[in-house]
Amino acid sequence: MSEHLDGRCGLLLPPSSQNPGLGSDCEKLGRSQADTTKRAGKIMSGFLRGGFGAGGSGRSLLRTGKQLFLMQRANIYGKPPKEKIGPVTNNNNNNKNKMSTKAEQFASKVRYLQEYHNRVLHNIYPVPSGTDIANTLKYFSQTLLSILSRIGRKDNQDGSNLTVPMTMCLFPVPFPLTPSLRPQVSSINPTVTRSLLYSVLRDAPSERSQQSRDAQLSEYPSLDYQGLYVTLVTLLDLVPLLQHGQHDLGQSIFYTTTCLLPFLSDDILSTLPYTMISTLATFPPFLHKDIIEYLSTSFLPMAILGSSKREGVPPYVNYSASSMLMIAMQYTTNPVYHCQLLESLMKYKQEVWKDLLYVIAYGPSQVKPPAVQMLFHYWPNLKPPGAICEYRGLQYTAWNPIHCQHIECQNAINKPAVKMCIDPSISVALGEKPPPLYLCEECSQKIAGIQSEWLIDVLLPQGCCGRHGNRPVRYCKRCHYNHHSSEIGAAAETHLYQTSPPPMNTRECGAEELVCTVESVVSLLKEAEYHAEQREFELNRRRQMGLSLSQPSLDNMEYDNKDDDKNDQRLLSQFGIWVLVSLCTPSENTPTESLARLVSMMFQWFHSTAYMLDDEVGSLVEKLKPQFVTKWLKTVCDVRFDVMVMCLLPKPMEFAR
Repeated sequence: MSEHLDGRCGLLLPPSSQNPGLGSDCEKLGRSQADTTKRAGKIMSGFLRGGFGAGGSGRSLLRTGKQLFLMQRANIYGKPPKEKIGPVTNNNNNNKNKMSTKAEQFASKVRYLQEYHNRVLHNIYPVPSGTDIANTLKYFSQTLLSILSRIGRKDNQDGSNLTVPMTMCLFPVPFPLTPSLRPQVSSINPTVTRSLLYSVLRDAPSERSQQSRDAQLSEYPSLDYQGLYVTLVTLLDLVPLLQHGQHDLGQSIFYTTTCLLPFLSDDILSTLPYTMISTLATFPPFLHKDIIEYLSTSFLPMAILGSSKREGVPPYVNYSASSMLMIAMQYTTNPVYHCQLLESLMKYKQEVWKDLLYVIAYGPSQVKPPAVQMLFHYWPNLKPPGAICEYRGLQYTAWNPIHCQHIECQNAINKPAVKMCIDPSISVALGEKPPPLYLCEECSQKIAGIQSEWLIDVLLPQGCCGRHGNRPVRYCKRCHYNHHSSEIGAAAETHLYQTSPPPMNTRECGAEELVCTVESVVSLLKEAEYHAEQREFELNRRRQMGLSLSQPSLDNMEYDNKDDDKNDQRLLSQFGIWVLVSLCTPSENTPTESLARLVSMMFQWFHSTAYMLDDEVGSLVEKLKPQFVTKWLKTVCDVRFDVMVMCLLPKPMEFAR
């Protein structure tokens, strides 16, 4: 059966010859609609002739409407529209359609990553390799960088196309005037040059840095950034499970996460450093260097300085610093990584010694030697006068400095970075990389005039280090006050320096400092107790079995395979004595609970060291008793005799046991 489309009524009908009743009804309906349309047209034409008049009044009204239409399409500063007058096209719908397509493509790629995760986790064929997942991640890094690049070009274009009418530059001027601008503005020149406007805007306070994080995120396209971040975190579990492409996948995850940093909220940024350093527990050792590098150069700076609040270190980063140090010392044995992470924290937060004391106090035994090494390496004043150390200490090896990352820098390999730019658009424009962008002195001066609020010193504080050849310097208390008491304003607010742990009998020592100091001393002294228990157990076993109790046989019991005294846990009690003598001098104002805990631990240490091996380490520990310990206990008897008696009772208090 053939069909045709009836244009009058819009129905798909068969030929009327095969269905005469239906065809005749539709033809009647079509003729009635056509008659109605003709009558409505006559009425409207008559109304227009009557309302506008037959002459020029109608043309004048039409002309007035055309002028209004032109004014609406014209630029507010008087620039005429370039396009011709015609029917208005809805470009917003086209942009929305493009954005919806981009968002759908972005979301589909995220689902691809989730599908990869399920295939690897449940071993579903075909199982993707790490290289396959890394190639998919390249789409996200390129997309995110292109978004940052477009935002930067849009800002530059808005600034270059800015034209201000002369009435806006008449007094009162809504921005501060420099002396060089006053004669030009007072002469009321009818034209405002672009260079003049740039100089005024450069002197004016920037409102871009004062934007909230929500306002900054609203400028970006509406894509599933948080979903991508959650998927990247889940992909971290796949790296140790893959057979091939572990290195490629690990580096791709870190680089894509770095590109995603400008799109994340402050809450996610604050938790990012701890999330990334936790991968040290599962990632293969050849990725440990990349983890520490990205953490020190990207994740920590953006988490602390990239926040919209800029009120110091975020609370989560501050509280998790000791945990990050403990993870690094527990799963990596390279002291270079330990020092790099510690010095990165020292650039952004104060009282890093407190984090080291927390690691010593509450960390496992394997993290105490590197933590003690770094504590006495960076704070050598904790070593009491006359102390003899057979411990080799920290084998410090400095890492290579960060070089200039400007794509147009001349000889960037020999120019170390002195400034760091955290603005995303500048990082993409000048370095073709996500923030932060590291710049040498010459390159940083080129953009310091316009974007000075986004430039941060790499070596902090730059003022004090500049006086000593760009090297960190250690001041005594008097020199510290002489150099820093005169600093006021912004210099004093941004000036960060590290202080030494305060003694427990001083006003600077608060409750938190007192707890971490006491617990670190107790933890170090307990290391001698562990080896004493092992030796005492061996003595009892040999006595029950009737074996020889000669001293040489006991000395060779389990220490024949010792590689070096550097790794001997028995020497850790020596550092506990040093911290006790340096920071825990008893006084009348010392809290009873803290002092009683230290005294009882010293009695336990005397008992434990009596069973220590009579070797080089044992003789070194025995020398500490007449040199430091007995003098400290005598001071306790003179100052707080009640505490000494409390600890010697058959049933002491709970806190003194």
